[in-house]
Amino acid sequence: MNSPRLHALAIYLAIYALSALAPCATALAEQPTEVVIVSTQHFITDMPDGYTPAHLRALLEKAAPAVLAVEACSNVDDPWLTAPYELTKVTRPWAIERKVPLVPIGWSEPNYSNQLGVMFNKFVASGNAAAYEQAEQQFQKQSAELTMTCASMNDDRSLNLWRNYHAKLHELYGEETPWEAWNDKITANLLALCRKHPAKRIAVVFGGAHAYYFADRLAKEPNIRVIAAKEFFPLADDEIAAATRDGDYLQAMRLLNYFPGSLTPAQLTSLEQRLQPLQDFKQYQNDYQYYKARLLLHQNKPADALEVLTPLADVQPSVLLDFDGVTSVRDAARLQIYFAIQGQGKTTAAIEHLRSLANDKTVSLSIRQTAEALLNANATPATNR
Repeated sequence: MNSPRLHALAIYLAIYALSALAPCATALAEQPTEVVIVSTQHFITDMPDGYTPAHLRALLEKAAPAVLAVEACSNVDDPWLTAPYELTKVTRPWAIERKVPLVPIGWSEPNYSNQLGVMFNKFVASGNAAAYEQAEQQFQKQSAELTMTCASMNDDRSLNLWRNYHAKLHELYGEETPWEAWNDKITANLLALCRKHPAKRIAVVFGGAHAYYFADRLAKEPNIRVIAAKEFFPLADDEIAAATRDGDYLQAMRLLNYFPGSLTPAQLTSLEQRLQPLQDFKQYQNDYQYYKARLLLHQNKPADALEVLTPLADVQPSVLLDFDGVTSVRDAARLQIYFAIQGQGKTTAAIEHLRSLANDKTVSLSIRQTAEALLNANATPATNR
């Protein structure tokens, strides 16, 4: 049976242990939540100079967040259906690979376009239409002077550009703008996330226009420390090289999926440079040949494109393009053969090829539907030349 003395000693030790832990808990509570705000552009998968997927990965590695807040919408059933391309292809895979929790804090605002219309109408009604046009022109001019690199998008000049532009709109509107109201909802989500993760580091990856708004709002919070992304620059060449994936070069082919003739010579030159490394990746050989043919079509070399596409049209239909993991190599090649034939002026042969494609039930529904749409657009075919 325990003696009263032992019982009292046990109580004393318990109280001592709790009191010893109290300073640790207080110290933890006093540590601020750190928020690193990263400006991105949604098509860095195109590998533009200075802001490739590797730049974002390298920056996130240096920031080392415990939680990642991203632009997918929080107020919809499936946030990932609203994710920007960069989030789907770069940021989310990085977070999954690093086991970093990923939290959607974006906001779907269905009436945003209508709200902008109301604001523009008020500019006209209040006699501020000319002032708005001047502000817009100045913004576009200053934007054009900025290089859209990872470093420049995350420096003070870029943040000030967006800050001053939206401040001018607020001045002309005379009240909270739709942009500010929308960002208030996103920021509320971000603040809630900060409260849920005290004394942790959160990285926010959003389109560059939002960054200043988050920084300004969070700077008012006593228990939050905003860390500018510029603190993690420069990114060394070896860091970029280490963060580059073979698949980055494949995703950079996105623009070649546009119809022939829709790209500029400068874009085609860049795409040709991005295409070259793909020929050395054995796992992407079908994709390399397919996008080589599409480049040739854009370069108005249909006969050369047909030569590349013909073997792909005989690949087993179950073999998929790695670009999206969905499209059959064979079916995609057969559709592009239409453009290669048409590009040589053989319209009747091209139409016959489309009819064959549209009527082939072994071909995927999306390709057959595209063939049908092209047939409708060529309802009155010309004769072969």
